[in-house]
Amino acid sequence: MSDEIEHIEIDKTRLQSKLLTIFILGAAIILAYLPRFLIFTFYVKDFRSTNDWAVSVFSPIVTLTLTIMLAFILVKRFPSMAAFDCIWFRRTWVEAIMFWLLPLGIAISIVCVALLISWFELPIRKEIASSTGYDIYRNTLVLVWMAVSTALLFPVTEEIFWRGYVQSTLLRVCHPVIALLGQAFLFGLIHFRPVMGFMQASLFGLVFGVWCYRRKTLLPVILMHILINFTCVAMRYPEWIEIGQVRDSQDYVAEFLELSKPANYDPNDDARTEYAQASRLIIPFPDEFMELRKRYPTQWSPEERLRVEDWIASNSEALLLFEKGARKPYYWVEYNQLNKRLTPFPRWAGETRSLIFALDRRAVLRSSRGEHREAFGDLETCYRLGRHLTANKDRMSQLVG
Repeated sequence: MSDEIEHIEIDKTRLQSKLLTIFILGAAIILAYLPRFLIFTFYVKDFRSTNDWAVSVFSPIVTLTLTIMLAFILVKRFPSMAAFDCIWFRRTWVEAIMFWLLPLGIAISIVCVALLISWFELPIRKEIASSTGYDIYRNTLVLVWMAVSTALLFPVTEEIFWRGYVQSTLLRVCHPVIALLGQAFLFGLIHFRPVMGFMQASLFGLVFGVWCYRRKTLLPVILMHILINFTCVAMRYPEWIEIGQVRDSQDYVAEFLELSKPANYDPNDDARTEYAQASRLIIPFPDEFMELRKRYPTQWSPEERLRVEDWIASNSEALLLFEKGARKPYYWVEYNQLNKRLTPFPRWAGETRSLIFALDRRAVLRSSRGEHREAFGDLETCYRLGRHLTANKDRMSQLVG
């Protein structure tokens, strides 16, 4: 009986030790990448930088420093709960021959991602681009720093942190398969931009992780990581140089604003506040209502008619705001550099379709009840929106209007 109690106590101690190890590991990962996450949260909008110095200079410096410091400090101070089981390299012919399996694994992962893109038409997003100006690209030291940190420093520190520390620590508390997949998943997560960047980085992390698990050496995966990143930098560097040569002496956004702004503009006569509020309040129409557009209300069942009336009633506040905005003289949007495109309408197209559909169905319902004046009022609201979109607007908005 005492032996069983002792075994239970030992198992309990081991479980507590594993949980503490995982907690420390998770805390280290969060601490290492939290500053980067915060910087990207505050200074990246719609995959575009709003502060190039914070995103391109300060963020890499902080991340590089934290990852390398945390890996060495934790392994040195908490050897029972932090592991680093890799060596740099082995001076053997086997190691040199096996090294050529890494490019093969990388090539296979790239092909896999390409096939996934082709078969499932997965979305691809470009990496973060500058939108605050070109000054950062005119600074030679900054360009050199961006190239060196991306092509050399990040491959070294990331492999030390992820394959050297994270994977080695996970292998002490998890099954090897879970440890390999876990570190690859987390490695992909910090390279999320969005779906395909995550998948590609995860596969790279898995290939590097398998190597370190089987061979216990870091230098080969560091060299392969450097080769991948160097290729990316070599492809992007001419673009960086070309951007630095751009001289943006013309403020086209300001010119567009001046050309599109109504004469004697008064914010109280602008419908954008009401339209924006209505688009936030609207309850989107259910897909099942699309079929009802093909039939007049007299052909609807009592249940269908009741559902449509309830939906229209639930949007009464949004429709009032929509009507109020449509009665104003004009609709003008003050664009800025961070807008994805110079079109006001597509930014809230889904909500606008729901508003117009609600007016359309309400007009039909009113007409079926003999309320023709009210029905024409709803159609007039839609017409006024169209007039708002055609006056001094871009071509897409005019076509929609």
